[in-house]
Amino acid sequence: MSDTRYPTGDGPARDEAARYEAVVRRGRALRRRRQLGTAGAGVVGCAALLAMAFAVLGTGGTDPSVTAGPTEGAPGSTTPPAFGVSARQETGTGTGALVVEARDPSQPDSPDAVLCVLVRVGPTGQAAVAEGRACAFPGESSTVTVPLAPSGGVEIGCAGSASPAAPLPTATRDVSATFRFDVGGGFPAGEYPVKVTAVSGVGDGCTPVDPGESLATTDATLTVA
Repeated sequence: MSDTRYPTGDGPARDEAARYEAVVRRGRALRRRRQLGTAGAGVVGCAALLAMAFAVLGTGGTDPSVTAGPTEGAPGSTTPPAFGVSARQETGTGTGALVVEARDPSQPDSPDAVLCVLVRVGPTGQAAVAEGRACAFPGESSTVTVPLAPSGGVEIGCAGSASPAAPLPTATRDVSATFRFDVGGGFPAGEYPVKVTAVSGVGDGCTPVDPGESLATTDATLTVA
């Protein structure tokens, strides 16, 4: 007689039940693998569709349906370029003149309109080393030459005056002028910061600007050898 003992119930019956449970678990595992395989194929298919879409749209990641709007002052733009001023120092002329160019594409079309430039040489917050101011008026030459000499610490600036209120013309004109500030003697050698202030319109050409005027500024460096 066998001396095998079973904790509870019939021993062979328990073995049969355990084998049945193992078969069921194996069947579930096989079904899950098939499901995962189907899902993986779906992911690969989506990736292929995305790749085809990018190929149609083109490289570079740019959507061809999106176009850039016109920039300020560009052809087709309805926004006119703004009033601006630039400054540079001449080289190779022996004088080292400071050349300032200003353009106002929307200056009021009035005989009283003016385009003025003030050049201040020296660090901000300290006495000016030199100053120079010039204006271009309608009907006169668009190139103005003025001297730029040391001011001995005296800062004049721009002597503004009250302008009577008057209706401004609705018509505008595109004006530009070149100001040449000749550097005279008396400057110690070195580099000097320059602040350029330009005012255009109907008024006194000084800051603060009047309602009929526009303001533009820029910075530059004056080098004296």
